[in-house]
Amino acid sequence: MDKERVIKTLSATATLPQAVNSEVEMFDMLNQGLPFATLEAMENQGIVDAAELKTFIPARTLARRKGEQKRLTAEESDLVARLARIHDFAVEVFGTHEKARKWLRTPNRAIKNHLPLDLLRTDYGARIVESILGRIAHGIFS
Repeated sequence: MDKERVIKTLSATATLPQAVNSEVEMFDMLNQGLPFATLEAMENQGIVDAAELKTFIPARTLARRKGEQKRLTAEESDLVARLARIHDFAVEVFGTHEKARKWLRTPNRAIKNHLPLDLLRTDYGARIVESILGRIAHGIFS
């Protein structure tokens, strides 16, 4: 299910460098690095904005990648995939991009009033957000 979420969101950006048919292919693609254009496309779709990106990847690094049109590192690509996966799950749970975007950017008592988006900096934090979304999807107050 995770692979399908990531592929759906990243494919909508039209920047995947190759077709992805398995989780291992997804791993290989992320390990090789996504094109910088993937970040730009995610910005254009409203998944993440420029100011938010700078909280995940340093501004100078973003500027350098953009200027040189280099691929993202494996770690940066993994972050992009994580953002795409969680965004798509939130859309699935809340029904619209706008509601998902609002929820990800609203302090949540279940996580000590952190923004769910802020937890996506780490894989562990993303798992917490996925757990909360899963509970909401099943009608459990979170």
